[in-house]
Parts: sequence; structure tokens; C-alpha cells
Amino acid sequence: MTPRLRVPLLGTLGEEVDRGRRLRPITIVADPGDGAGVTSALLAAHAPRAGVVTVHPTPGSVSVSTLIADVMAALGCGVERASHEHVGGNEAGGRAVRSWILADNVAYLIVLRAHLLTGAQLAWLLWLRRATPVHLALIWHSGKQIRWSGIEAAALPHRLVPLSLLIDRLPRPVPNPAQPSRDLAAVPDSDAEKFLADAESRMPGEQFAAVRAEFVTGGERACAWIGEHTGLECAHRSGAPTPWRGEQDHILAERMLGTIARTQAAKSPIAILRSRGGDNDLTAWHEIIGLYRLLGHVVVDSPGMQTTITRLRGAQTALGEHGIDLQLPPNLAYMVGYAMSSTPLTTALVETIRARVANPVHAAAVVIGLFTGAGYTELNLIPHAGFTGDALIFAPTSINKFADVCVWTVPPIARPVIDAAITFGRSAPEPFARLLTGGVGSTGQILAETIRATAVPAPARHPWNRGWMWQTGMLWLGHQPRPPQIKKPTRRPDPLTFRRRHPNPFGGGGVIEERVPRAERIPPAERGRAVARPTEEQQASERRFPPEPHR
Repeated sequence: MTPRLRVPLLGTLGEEVDRGRRLRPITIVADPGDGAGVTSALLAAHAPRAGVVTVHPTPGSVSVSTLIADVMAALGCGVERASHEHVGGNEAGGRAVRSWILADNVAYLIVLRAHLLTGAQLAWLLWLRRATPVHLALIWHSGKQIRWSGIEAAALPHRLVPLSLLIDRLPRPVPNPAQPSRDLAAVPDSDAEKFLADAESRMPGEQFAAVRAEFVTGGERACAWIGEHTGLECAHRSGAPTPWRGEQDHILAERMLGTIARTQAAKSPIAILRSRGGDNDLTAWHEIIGLYRLLGHVVVDSPGMQTTITRLRGAQTALGEHGIDLQLPPNLAYMVGYAMSSTPLTTALVETIRARVANPVHAAAVVIGLFTGAGYTELNLIPHAGFTGDALIFAPTSINKFADVCVWTVPPIARPVIDAAITFGRSAPEPFARLLTGGVGSTGQILAETIRATAVPAPARHPWNRGWMWQTGMLWLGHQPRPPQIKKPTRRPDPLTFRRRHPNPFGGGGVIEERVPRAERIPPAERGRAVARPTEEQQASERRFPPEPHR
């Protein structure tokens, strides 16, 4: 059972004032002249990626639900589908806002027109300050005394500061990380030794330069992973059998072993491995988890299939210089799966999804479905514990071999969305059993509707054991990468009818074939007529025109 995250309960304005006395005081900026410069300066400081969110409440609104919608819109989320996604109420909407604030690490929440807030709205803002580490700043655009529903400013722990001091304390906007804009041209289907030579002979100079740069990127990322996870400086030809596994990798692999074993049958290899703890089996488990994470790290931000192939060939070459023979599938150029047939994520794409979705679980379902290309069954099985901070690790089905464990490296721009979904699901009155509960649907109908609402390109979906990473894991473990075959449905004759041949009653010779209902499937009222014996005239006709033998 998923443990529930404790969320503070919302109280009245007086109760929230008393409960927040031990917290950091709120900030109040007085603007008695209601100057346009104050409003424009604070709106210009709005930078959610930097942790600063400026909220302009809807004029004339007095309800808490409207203020929740205003804060959600300021966080970059769509509010049009809030009710449809079951986050339109105060309780669910408040949990959604809290989840987004925690996931985005919002440091400052600036609320304009604070002199128009009702007591209930201010109580909700004080609750949000108590439920999150956000610093609340209220802008009082009036010359009247600062008070809300009988609560004066003196009763509320606060600091009255000028606008300039508040602006100086705000974090500065951060630039978006550089991302590859487009995929490479078609690269040769060659092994690692001949890859660059074949690419140079077939491609123009500019295209080959781009291919060589991505090839080097793949090798550098593999070596960087070795240095980061082992704590040793990357030295080629070290001869280490598996240099990508460090102490933290062992801890993570064993923790995921216990997590997955609890969801598997008693006779599954995972449960057996967990119970006996053999050294050889544990080593194989650690290696396959580390290998999947390393390969995912190499191609996590790849813009397309050709870039993925090029980086994998570079990583294969770098591992070969460490004495590791990494075999990739022979038909790599025609494979599907993660970073091959999936949709690459960009900052603009994630922001588009968030701008049209309010529920964190629905947004996470779209994001995970895009960068993994996974099927609906696998998406419905992802547990909360499967998210390790940089990857999703879980058992999509019953594990027959260690390579069956599913490992998707999560792009950095998608991690806040998944964090928000976990917080939202675990803080529900009845915690969600899975990460994407309520965001996919048993047949994918909810996810398909959300994708249509966001208007993002949906990827082709393939099971984990059809992808290139699974085949690479099978080769690493010494198995043949043969995914289970899908049985095609056989066409059988209609069990409710049978074929009958009889002479042509209209003359001219020949016979007529027809489908006749079986007697046991015919209603009792018509059964006697259907199975009645032929008349003497029909028997004479059959003697003149005997039916042809069955061929």
C-alpha cells in the first residue's frame, strides 16, 4: 500500500495566523498610490524557472477556487481542463498547486492586489505558505490600513519592505539549457570500427562534422559516467570488467531489487534472487541496471534516431577502449524504443503540455508517454518507488530474465513533472497505487484525450521487449534477443452455421451452396421447420441431381 504524504489541513483565517507564527514572516510591500510601475516591475520579475511566480488575481473574484486557478495559471498550467481533470475543487486544486510549487522549487510567490483579498483567500495563501517552503509576498495597492477580515497587519507576522528591496532579493532568471535542434542525416549502418570511415566517405563535409561531433559526445558521456560513478579518473585500457558501477549504483540496484521483488510472484527470478542473494546473480543484476542507466544517459537528450545511433557507436568505442566488449543489436538502424521511435522532449514542448494541463498526473502521463514510447499497459504499471530521481526502474511484466527490467533515463526537463505527479498522487485522501493512476486509463483513453487536448505529436508505442535497449541487455547477459512472438488470430468457420449443398431448384443443373443455421442454435419455434425431413418431391429432385462429392 502506498503511504500517504501528510498535508496540513486548511483552517480559518485566525487559525492560519496562529499556526504560522513560527514560520518566516511574510513580506508586505505598500503601494499607496497604486502606481503602474510597481505592477509592471513585479510582472517583469515573474520567472517560474528561476523560482519567482507573480500572481495577478482575477478582478472582482472573492472565491478561493478562483484564486487557486489564478495561481495555477501563473505556474504555467492550463486551467480550462481543471474540472475535467478532477482538480477544479478547493481540495484537489490546492494539492495540485502545492505539488507544482514543490516540484518547481518556487522560492517566492508574489500576489498583487492583496488589498482586495477576502479572509478566506488570505487563509488559503497562508496555508500554502505553511504547506510549502515558499516565501509569500503581498502587494498592498491602497492607502488604507492593512487588514483583512478583522485581522490587522500587526497580528500577522510580517516585514514591511520597499519594492526595491524585494526586487533585489529575487533570484535572477536562468537561461534555458542548450538542446540539439534537429536530428542528423541518415548515418551508415556500420559497426563501431567502420562507422566514422563509412560516414566520411558517404556524407558531405558539414554533415560528417556533425556526425563526428555526436560520435565524440557519446564516447565522452560514457567516460564521464565511469569517472562520476567510480570516483576514478577515466583511464582507457584499464581492463576493468564493469567500470560503470560505483557504491551508490550498488545501493540503488539492491533497493530496486527489493522494490520489484515485492510486486513479483514467489517463483519469479527476481523474488528468488532476493531470497537467496547469490553473488553471481547479484553481480548480473547490478550490471544490467548500470548498463541501462549508462546507455540512457548517453542518449537522453537525443533529437532523433540517427543521433542516437551515432552516440551509441561512440559509447561502444569508448567502452571498447576500457576493455569492455559491448554488443549492440546487429539491426540497430531498424530498431524501435527509447530515443529511437519515441518523441524527443524540448523545453518548449514540456511548457506546451503544462500550459494545457492542470492535473500533474495527466501531464506526467503525456510526458512519460512521449519520451519512452511505451504502451498503455507499461505506463499503468509504473510504481511511485520506480522513480529514482533520474530514471524510471520497474518491472513492466513478470520478469523471466534480468534484461526484462525496464529502465528509462528521464530527461532533466521532465523530472519536475514526475515529481509533481508523485506528490499529488501520494497526498490524495486515498493515495494512488501507481504513479499514473487516473492519467492513462485501462485502454489508454484518458491519455489519448489529453494528447489531443495538448496537440502534441504522439509517438509509435512499442513494448519494452521490442526495443533496442532490451536486446542490448540480452546480448550482454549472453542470451539471444528473441522477443516473444505474438500469435496471430486464426480464422475459423462460423460455429453457428454449416455449409449445405443441394440441387438447383430453378433447373439448369448444378448445385447451390448455402449457410444454414445449426439446429441447436435455432429458436425452438423455428427448430422443427429447420430440421424437418425433406418432402417426397425434394427427395426425387435429389435423386435426379445427386450432390457432388466433397473436395
